[in-house]
Amino acid sequence: MKVLISATLVVVFLVVGIAFAEQKGNICVATKEKSSEAPVSDLAAQAPYLLIFDEKGNLVEAIENQSKERTRLVN
Repeated sequence: MKVLISATLVVVFLVVGIAFAEQKGNICVATKEKSSEAPVSDLAAQAPYLLIFDEKGNLVEAIENQSKERTRLVN
């Protein structure tokens, strides 16, 4: 009985893993400059730019971070 349950769980997890492995999406990186070679920002919320890359690593869009001024800490 334990073998049957274990085998069933293995099959279920393999099928679920394969199904989610095929999902594609974009990646957002907070950077200090507007180019794809720009260094990554130390603080993502205060980064001047947000770069959007596709699943192959190609730059799709570079946008200015609209919330960077609202997240500055007041000394």
